[in-house]
Amino acid sequence: MLNSITQIRLPNGSAVNLVDWTDRPLFSTCDILDGATDQELETFTYVVSERVPSSNNITVRRVATERDTNISTASAMSSTEEMLVYSIRVEAYQYNMDATDTTDATQAAPDAPGLPIIHPQNLAELHTRDLLRLFISQKIYAEAPVAYFNTGFGVLTTGGPSNAGNGDRYFGTAGLPSAEAVRTFVIPQHIGAQEKYKCVLFNPDGGAYVFRDELGAEDTRVLVRVRIMLDGLYKRPVS
Repeated sequence: MLNSITQIRLPNGSAVNLVDWTDRPLFSTCDILDGATDQELETFTYVVSERVPSSNNITVRRVATERDTNISTASAMSSTEEMLVYSIRVEAYQYNMDATDTTDATQAAPDAPGLPIIHPQNLAELHTRDLLRLFISQKIYAEAPVAYFNTGFGVLTTGGPSNAGNGDRYFGTAGLPSAEAVRTFVIPQHIGAQEKYKCVLFNPDGGAYVFRDELGAEDTRVLVRVRIMLDGLYKRPVS
């Protein structure tokens, strides 16, 4: 076709012409505080300047910035957008809530050595408790435990005894920080123009998240910030 460098034909027979397409991930973030019992936390449901989705025990939610999301339309592609999702990547970071107000997410800060790199026991809690679901037009197109969606980048860390002698400090990454570690879909997931979509962290039994300190005790100040990336070919909206 005119001005098309190539064409991708999907398994259902429809074709996607690579006009105004780019290799650009879309991402969205949510906040989870220790003790939360949410069964579902939705992402890609807001844009910059709206409130970041947060667990049910957070009373003050953050206002989203460009660090939290880069989508232009909440919960759906615009009429001139499309995406072919080749992989999903999940980042997780750890913060501490303010000691005087442990439910205000705007006050969370990386105020301990090593943070915001997440501690491995808390990354494991996220991995073992949650499934990640990609919904397109209200149907599940991808579903697996969170650990399945390897980040493939980030800080490679080590650990050891803390100077204060109050337990060993170790920090974790979601799998090997290397591009070949990312799980790529056998068939890309297509999100069409004006099609609704979202990624959901699904906690099947609604059990409480238990985030712990270096000594293994529950730490009620811990907030885990999860940023989910849809990686693949993205058709830019036409202005």
